[in-house]
Amino acid sequence: MLQSKNLSLLLSQVLTPLPALTPYQTISISLVSLSTEQPLFSCIQPNHGRSTANANSSNITSDQGFNRATIDGEGDDADEYDSDYINANINPRDNLKIISLLSIKSWNERLIQQQGANNNGRNNNWLVIQSNNFYMCLYKVTDEYLLLLCCESEYPKGLALKKLENLSKALKVRL
Repeated sequence: MLQSKNLSLLLSQVLTPLPALTPYQTISISLVSLSTEQPLFSCIQPNHGRSTANANSSNITSDQGFNRATIDGEGDDADEYDSDYINANINPRDNLKIISLLSIKSWNERLIQQQGANNNGRNNNWLVIQSNNFYMCLYKVTDEYLLLLCCESEYPKGLALKKLENLSKALKVRL
C-alpha cells in the first residue's frame, strides 16, 4: 500500500524543473481515480503563475489520431471566475477537480470510440489535452488510476510523457 508521504515524494519528482533542458515548467501532478473521477493526491508547483483558459464540456474536442484533445480557450484573467464552475475559467493550480473531470471525460470518450475501431497500433496509455496556456497529459497507471500532469504550453510534450511513463512504472510496483 502506498502512503501519502511516499506518494508525495514520487509525484513531486515530476515537478522538479529541468533548466538544462527547458526553461518551462510543469504546474501540477495528480493521481486520479477513474471510478470517482477525482484527484486522489496532488502536488502543485508552489511558485507557478496563474494562467487560465475558458473551457466547458461543449468546447473540448478529441483528435484520436494523435492522442490529443483540445480545449478552446480565451482570456487570461484569473479574476473572472464564474460561480458555474463547469463554465468557469480553468486554472490548473486552483481547479484540479474540474480539470480532472474534463480530462477523464475526454479519456472515456476516446476509449468508447476505440472500442469499435481498429487501433492501428496506437498507444492507449496516454492522452494530451491542449489549452491556450497549458496542457494536460493523462497517463494510465492501472485500470483504476491515471496520472494527470499539467504543464505550461511550451513545456516539451515528449519530456512530460517520458516523466509520466517512468512515474507510472514506479507506481505500478507500489499499488
